[in-house]
Parts: sequence; structure tokens; C-alpha cells
Amino acid sequence: EDIVPYIADFCLEVEGIEWAVVSGVYDRKIVVSARNYGTTRSAGELMRAAFSAYGSAGGHRSMAKAVIPLDSLDEKDAKDPQRFLRRRFVEVYQAALKSLPPPRPGGKNGGKGD
Repeated sequence: EDIVPYIADFCLEVEGIEWAVVSGVYDRKIVVSARNYGTTRSAGELMRAAFSAYGSAGGHRSMAKAVIPLDSLDEKDAKDPQRFLRRRFVEVYQAALKSLPPPRPGGKNGGKGD
């Protein structure tokens, strides 16, 4: 279980990567670790929104974790936990993106110091 956050940290070091979400199954539990640079959406809020109904989930702006017992999933999701994780995380992430304000004209800082 402890290797999952280490891999997420490592993945975040790859040039151009802004988010790293890594998962694995250990002791009949799905372990999910999310990392980002804390400049976009909160990893903790996204993990809570995506997975707290199924197990423990939370964290901080730039790092978060969820632990989901396979027994808390329906049979179809328990047989394919990666599909379940992708679907839930993408649903919540896309909803969060829709709630962002539109970009300002002239670049990310409105043309000031870009």
C-alpha cells in the first residue's frame, strides 16, 4: 500500500505532468493516490467527491489518498476496479473543470506579467 504514493510522487516529476493519479489493489482494497502542484483544483476535494461514498478519501490541495474496500463496490466494478476509478475520477474532474471561471483575455494572468 505504501508504494502507491511514492509512484504518484515520481510520476509528478515527469516534465509536463500536472496531475498524477496512481492506484493499486492491496488486501482487497483499492488504494488511490493523487498528486498535483496545488495550482489547479484541490486533490483532496476531488478525491473526497469521487470516492468518499465508497471508502475513506481526502487530503490536501496537492496530495490526497482514497482507500476503497472492493466489497463496497457492486460486482461489475469490483471485477474491474481500474475502470471504476477512471470513470469516477474523470466524472468528478470534468465537473470541477466546468465550475472554473473562464480564462481571462490576454493569457492566464489577463496579460499582466504573463
